[in-house]
Amino acid sequence: NDQLILCGLNWLTSNPKRQQQIQETSWDLLVVDEAHHLAWSADEPSLEYQTIEKLAEATPGVLLLTATPDQLGHESHFARLRLLDPARFYDYPAFLKEESQYTQLAEAVAPLIEGDELSAEQTAQLTALAPEIMAQFDDLNSTENRDAILHQLIDCHGTGRLLFRNRRAAIEGFPSRHLHAYPLPKPELYENDEITSLTEALYPERQPALADVWLDADPRVKWLLNLLPDIKPEKVLLICASAATAQQLAELIRVRTGIRQAVFHEGMSIVERDKAAHYFADPEDGAQILLCSEIGSEGRNFQFAHHLVLFDLPLTPDLLEQRIGRLDRIGQTQDIQIHVPVIEESAQSVLLKWYHEGLNAFEQTCPTGGKVFDTVEETLVMNCLTPFDTELQQELIEQSQQLNAELKAKLDAGRDKLLELNAAGVGRVDTLLEQIVAQDSASELPKFAGRLFDAIGIVQEEKGQDCFILRPSESMIGHLPGLDPEGMTVTYRRRTATTLENVHFLTWDHPLIHHAMEMVMTDIYGKSSVGFVADTSQPKGAYYLETLFVLSAKAPAALQLERFLPPTPIRLCLDAKSQASDLDTTAHRPLGRKVATQLVQALTPQLQQHLQHARELAHKQANHVLGEAMNAMQTTLGGEVQRLKDLQQQNPAIRDSEIEFIEIQMAALTKVLQESDVQLDAVRVLVNNP
Repeated sequence: NDQLILCGLNWLTSNPKRQQQIQETSWDLLVVDEAHHLAWSADEPSLEYQTIEKLAEATPGVLLLTATPDQLGHESHFARLRLLDPARFYDYPAFLKEESQYTQLAEAVAPLIEGDELSAEQTAQLTALAPEIMAQFDDLNSTENRDAILHQLIDCHGTGRLLFRNRRAAIEGFPSRHLHAYPLPKPELYENDEITSLTEALYPERQPALADVWLDADPRVKWLLNLLPDIKPEKVLLICASAATAQQLAELIRVRTGIRQAVFHEGMSIVERDKAAHYFADPEDGAQILLCSEIGSEGRNFQFAHHLVLFDLPLTPDLLEQRIGRLDRIGQTQDIQIHVPVIEESAQSVLLKWYHEGLNAFEQTCPTGGKVFDTVEETLVMNCLTPFDTELQQELIEQSQQLNAELKAKLDAGRDKLLELNAAGVGRVDTLLEQIVAQDSASELPKFAGRLFDAIGIVQEEKGQDCFILRPSESMIGHLPGLDPEGMTVTYRRRTATTLENVHFLTWDHPLIHHAMEMVMTDIYGKSSVGFVADTSQPKGAYYLETLFVLSAKAPAALQLERFLPPTPIRLCLDAKSQASDLDTTAHRPLGRKVATQLVQALTPQLQQHLQHARELAHKQANHVLGEAMNAMQTTLGGEVQRLKDLQQQNPAIRDSEIEFIEIQMAALTKVLQESDVQLDAVRVLVNNP
């Protein structure tokens, strides 16, 4: 009966019973994070992919998230698009053919994006690609016309309706990355020319015979123990390939230095990993270093730290980028210092040189790294097993440099610039961003939330760093969903929330705020009251009736009724003659229960008449609001239906079901709006007693 389920994909694939239960349940939205793990081929789709495919077929909304869509190959990228729209993406060769046209399209739209004047050849190229769009415009140098052409091209071509992909180069706010390499002498313990296992070559400390002795001999350990005091109190994230390595290093740091540390590995439960991450994030009493196994390189963000220690290096570039990405994120306030201790003439030294000189993968993101790796993998592995072969190493680096340059040039030429333009929201998000910034900097919500929490018995304590601790008090009225009985740390500042992952970011849309408001509004206490006002311009004993009606309707969430008609309050204040009054009702004095009861009993006949008149006035105002809501709905959705019908002539991505969905939504919303009504929500009687 839960509204939200969070689970690991491996939990689903390893529990057939749970998998069946989830597939038999009706879900509104399916979100898959790190979706690049969904491997697929036409002959052999992975179990993970098949599991998600069954869920996607029965779920109306599907959202796939990944920072490295091509990590498991381009075929798997196509397969993820297939999950979103199997009718549109039915054939991989056809998809590749369509993608091959992006180079032409990229060249054609480049002048429009850059604001350059179109040559006759470029105009002809655009006309050949989109004759129906170009025929609508005469002046191609008009800024307004250029924007219109671009937006129509986005609608009519490519995958921009399903895929949103932002490139780092197009987004501000990312830090610089700096590599610090530390070549260290090779200990006798690791002198073994007969190693043929790649794992033992890359991670010699994991040899069973060395499990209890490597810490004393490995120069990287001594280097680490010296680094931590040198940069104290700076926080350090250390990532290594093995959970055992992380645990052994953590214990050594505890015993020999007393420096606060935490570990994070796959052998811990989710709750234990959360506690470790929160301990590391604590700016005052938290750990200076968090030691992670490879599991720490995905899904967790530690941008409050600026030092990353790569105790060893992974074999694949995408995994290296995942590691660096734990710190290299929007919200990072300083440049990232990447520390790599490496033993000379080892497999790790080969990887260091290949990554840095062949791909420049430490100081820049490397979107082509995966394809370069696929090409040179055999040579790379051979060099890792023979790190003393400098000629082979130089050949590897030169080949990788050339491949990397060629692939980057090809990628830049062939990338779907329209897709990137649509994903970035150029020309459409500026107003929205301004509104978000204005709302974030406003003080209304913190003030309102403080009064709201006081009203329902929640204690709000300042913690520092723009954070507050919310705790239920003994006088709290009922249970507030979402509030931890032990307390929770919150902030009203977006930057603080993006830096401290364990802090809840409260906005007007946060469920905690919604639930708290609902507690107040649904409680009968406060729905009716009686008070005195002091108006010297009116006779003593004059009375007023203040009413609050709410115009609302009930509709399934899928209709998104609140886009056009959110619950709308209608406030009316009437005097003794049932005429509208502009009386300031905020400055009133409360009455005792006995006097209030006597006044209401004496005025009951008149109040009943005024209430009836107030309801009639509320209906008139409601009809006006409903008319505006109906027009807004029909204009918005009707315009979208017509747009989709027009686009369907050029873009096969537009399905009949999309159009039918909006038409059904319009019909259902029309019926709901016609059946909406006003309800009396609160009433107050005020008597003049100057």
